[in-house]
Amino acid sequence: MRQHDAKKDAERVQAMIDASAAAGRAVVGAEATLCALSAGQVEELIIAARPDVLGIPQSVSPDSGALVVDSTAPQADTKRLELAGELVARAQQNAARIRFIEDSATLARVGGVGAILRFRT
Repeated sequence: MRQHDAKKDAERVQAMIDASAAAGRAVVGAEATLCALSAGQVEELIIAARPDVLGIPQSVSPDSGALVVDSTAPQADTKRLELAGELVARAQQNAARIRFIEDSATLARVGGVGAILRFRT
């Protein structure tokens, strides 16, 4: 059962990455995901179960309120936890599905988070 779930998770992550590259029906990375959540575009949030793989946004978007933090600084782990909480809270506010990915190696390549979108802008 666990192998089946891991395979489905890997397929879903790859589908999200492909959709972000091709048709714009998905976004990857924390900043783009926060912006999509702010716009109410997210159908499904796909996030690593381990916040230590989340990429901290390096710029501040007026819509996302993301913090600029050096990812190697001691406070980076705290910021990653805050970011994970913010992503999940915004997804819940928008009635988006949330999928936590246990084996986050593939997801780590794109910042540990992304989303399948309801619509493109």
